[in-house]
Amino acid sequence: MTKEDRQGPSPAEEPSRFRQMIEASAEEVYLVKPDGELVYVNDAAAAGLGYTREEMLRIGVLGFDPLFGPRFSSHFEELKAGNQAPFETIHIAKDGRKVFKEMRSVYLNIEGNEYVCGFGRDITERRHVEEALRVTQFAIDHTADLAFWTDAGSRFIYVNDTACRVLGYTREELLGMKVNDIDRDFSEDIWKDHWRELREKKAMVFETVHRARDGRTFPVEMQTNFVEFEGREYNCAFARDITERKQAEDHRIVMERRLLQTQKLESLGVMAGGIAHDFNNLLMAILGNLDLALVSTSSVSPARSNIEQVIQATHSAADLTRQMLAYSGKGRFMIGDIDINELIEENAHLFRASVSRNTSLNFQLASGIHLISADAGQVQQVIMNLVANASEAIGERTGEITVSTSMADCEDEYLTKSRIEEKPQAGRFVCLEVRDTGCGMDRGVLDRIFDPFFSTKFTGRGLGMCAVMGIVRGHKGALVIESAAGEGTTVKVYLPAVDRTSKRITAAGDVTVRRLEEERKTLSRRTVLVVDDEEMVREVCCAMLQELGFDVVAAEDGAQAVEIFRARIGEIDCVLLDLSMPKMDGLAAFQEISGLKPNVNVILVSGYNEQEAIQRFSAQGLAGFIQKPYRFETLRKELDKVLSSL
Repeated sequence: MTKEDRQGPSPAEEPSRFRQMIEASAEEVYLVKPDGELVYVNDAAAAGLGYTREEMLRIGVLGFDPLFGPRFSSHFEELKAGNQAPFETIHIAKDGRKVFKEMRSVYLNIEGNEYVCGFGRDITERRHVEEALRVTQFAIDHTADLAFWTDAGSRFIYVNDTACRVLGYTREELLGMKVNDIDRDFSEDIWKDHWRELREKKAMVFETVHRARDGRTFPVEMQTNFVEFEGREYNCAFARDITERKQAEDHRIVMERRLLQTQKLESLGVMAGGIAHDFNNLLMAILGNLDLALVSTSSVSPARSNIEQVIQATHSAADLTRQMLAYSGKGRFMIGDIDINELIEENAHLFRASVSRNTSLNFQLASGIHLISADAGQVQQVIMNLVANASEAIGERTGEITVSTSMADCEDEYLTKSRIEEKPQAGRFVCLEVRDTGCGMDRGVLDRIFDPFFSTKFTGRGLGMCAVMGIVRGHKGALVIESAAGEGTTVKVYLPAVDRTSKRITAAGDVTVRRLEEERKTLSRRTVLVVDDEEMVREVCCAMLQELGFDVVAAEDGAQAVEIFRARIGEIDCVLLDLSMPKMDGLAAFQEISGLKPNVNVILVSGYNEQEAIQRFSAQGLAGFIQKPYRFETLRKELDKVLSSL
């Protein structure tokens, strides 16, 4: 494309006298298309940057104004809209110099073709002078720091605008004051010592506190310099407000403490979850065999009572694993709408039994309490643990424990006080409060109360408050603790409130021999594939299924389960699939089996809670879930639900 082609319709095609006027003008002239292409410059514009006109056209706008080039499109639209305000920019000369330009631009439409016509003027020298003055003025009067000059007697002889603004005084007022008027730490004697030290060291950096006219105080970092000028001594000082830095340091310390606490809780949670998972497998084998023994034992047999006692003890052991899982954040929650007042009233005798005789337990239950969406057993465990801790805090002395309920509208600011890292959203909560008149706790004890087995009485008491924390965290609540040594303790548990009708959930009863026989009659022969890497669990599950009248096939890991299912794909009606297994885990096995038969009935079995266990199976079509350790009746009901449509 020739130079003439690039220029298109331009002043070169206008009457010759108009062209001569532009060419001879001392003012720089530029003509640019809307797409940023430079189509004309006069000699003044080219000479000012050390280029020829041809070189200017070749390098284009970006070649000498790289910062303005990307903004040209928006500039063009502003001009077209009638905005012709002048602006300043920087051009780069051929030798690399920066040339400051004052530009004015106008929009032109010549025979239907649009242009920007720019007129420039070199203001480099003016800008250098202005810049020097501006930097000097800024460095002294408009710096972000407070600037002071004082004499040997601590009198202010100069202050900058920032000092006046921040301290709230006029310049005249400050010039009639001394350092001690804004910094109480510098009495006359201390100032003399400071002045001697400054003369020796010449420069000092330290922190102090300044007081503004309105009484507000704020921390500052002082940089002081000893200066001699025309035979007189001065202190040239700069003070920097470090309020934000101090707050950031405090915040960093808090966040580091929280991070350490979170890491500690996470590591302990992983350990607790792992132990609980393995323990659940042992309990599954014990409980399953006890259920089988109970089914085959006559109701008048003396052994039945012994079996039932062992079952009860096994349930207590299972409660311990649930506490461990609650601490690890993987506890199972049977969520329902609960009236916390009813729960407290129904279990008041249990709470009273957990306190010493010299301690009175009082209940203050507010009327009109909303329901909460929670696990009744877990909430009961929270109250039991808090009451037991309160009783231990009172010890052998006479004391009082008060359990109260109320409604609370909590804002985000208050919820930051929660001892749980995950803060709930602001809203309406049901507040459960347990207050005691015990020994209270100092900061050191408060920082450790969520450690497993921590106690101020003796070592190894139990999970205690860490289980409470895990349960409240699992219910998306908040936990606020107020305590001081010798002043008792108040623990407040906030659980999100709902306003729905309560749906009471009743526990299933034990399976009887007669009821089992009735179930057998209603079941046709079905085949269930049991997949579990724990031999004891696998065997007891198979025995329970056989007792229910099912044909049973067993696999010790996911890979073997896939092979068995492939070989007997038309026979197997349901798969009981463990989640955690070697070689091939439950998820991988499920995907393989589903690929062989998409509509297969798979019931996931795990020691973790349902949400934790099946979150990796989302939208993949599980038929059901059973948590270990489970009862005979639980297994029967889940299978009946899954297979009832077959």
